[in-house]
Amino acid sequence: LTKATVNAREAQRERRRRMFSKRYGGMFVSKLSDSQIAKLLKADAQFRKAGTQMQNEINKVSRQLRGIAAEQGSLMAKKNGEESGMRAMMKAMQLRKQKSSLVEKQAMLLEKYNDAEQNLISTLSAELEEEDRKSLGEMLKKAQITLQDGVEGLSVTEEIGAMKPHVFVMSFPGDVTASQVKGLREEVTAVIRSANQTRGDEVLLVLNTGGGTVTGYGLAAAQLIRIKEAGLNLTICVEQVAASGGYMMACCADRLIASPFAVLGSIGVVTQQPNVYERLNREGVEFLTVTAGKYKRTLTPFKKPTDEDFAKTKEDLEAIWTLFKDFVKNQRPTLDVGLVATGETWFGQDALERNLVDELKTTDDVLLEKLDQGAEIFTVKYSDPVASPIAQLLPSGSVDLSLRQLIGRWLLGDRFASLIDATDSAARPRYQEKMLIDRTAQETWFMDK
Repeated sequence: LTKATVNAREAQRERRRRMFSKRYGGMFVSKLSDSQIAKLLKADAQFRKAGTQMQNEINKVSRQLRGIAAEQGSLMAKKNGEESGMRAMMKAMQLRKQKSSLVEKQAMLLEKYNDAEQNLISTLSAELEEEDRKSLGEMLKKAQITLQDGVEGLSVTEEIGAMKPHVFVMSFPGDVTASQVKGLREEVTAVIRSANQTRGDEVLLVLNTGGGTVTGYGLAAAQLIRIKEAGLNLTICVEQVAASGGYMMACCADRLIASPFAVLGSIGVVTQQPNVYERLNREGVEFLTVTAGKYKRTLTPFKKPTDEDFAKTKEDLEAIWTLFKDFVKNQRPTLDVGLVATGETWFGQDALERNLVDELKTTDDVLLEKLDQGAEIFTVKYSDPVASPIAQLLPSGSVDLSLRQLIGRWLLGDRFASLIDATDSAARPRYQEKMLIDRTAQETWFMDK
């Protein structure tokens, strides 16, 4: 799940290791050198090319045999009816001869395919240590080895229960803006692309957040829905708090667990801001706002609030609250949302009695439980790509991009000049034109600040 971001050679090396791990499992890849992996992937590619051709031939022969079987059935029907004679007998003999020839050809192709497959396994086995060689042998005894349309190479699909399920552990210590969603979306993508549903893989999220912006936690919850839509079981462990936007994430779990004194709930919406209109008025300062649209500005820090402003803001919050309740109800159908959607929070046992959570248990006990069940546990953590060394040496804000490109070509040549482009976004103007920023979403929260 680690992405190589240093240079092209390292990226190629990581790609080969991921490819090998995908085709043969991750239990051997860490013990093989780069040259061994390259050798085995080359042998695998040769097998896939030859194996695909042989399987296509085998499938072609099978189709021809099915056609002969259909013709023989037609002759049998005529024999039982009014038509029979020398012509039918000659046709039957011809079909039997064709069938015999095709069966012989099919057996020869199957033998060649099996020989190629066994040679590939022998090549792999020869590169392993004795202990791993024995593990490979035991695994192959329980496995069905297939060539999947020449794409996956030699894929080993074990019997149900023979492979250990993987538990991918992620963490979300959310802040008010849910800024951690940047890493969460990358981690979710990595897990979805790497997990094996038939192996029984699942995801465990350690959640700690009191909520925050509507948009931020709405996006975070949507990332968790991606896990469920991929067919993976999602367990969420709340260690200390999952309130408001945090509970919006928590309710997405197939199995929601909290520690005994964790705080859950706060299904409500609030917006708050200071108002300095009277102070500005006393100082003789008038704040002018020009809008187009009746409700473009309602409550703001600088204008005198009106009853209509309060009513419209209340209406907006009620609409968001309704969306919040509907989302929770869809994720936890057995929860009485009308009973708990009051903005209140409850500690572990009280939350359990109100069906806000399924179990009271620490994350440590859940992980030990998975381990005792035979699962392999992986921690998933996203890290930002590392900028190239040359990009770190060059100043980001004061040097024009064209000059930076010239320096890159002078130092590295045209082919590698793009290495210096991975710089801070501050080197480029964020907006070409000035525009008024609407901060309504940033002022609306799922939690009491």
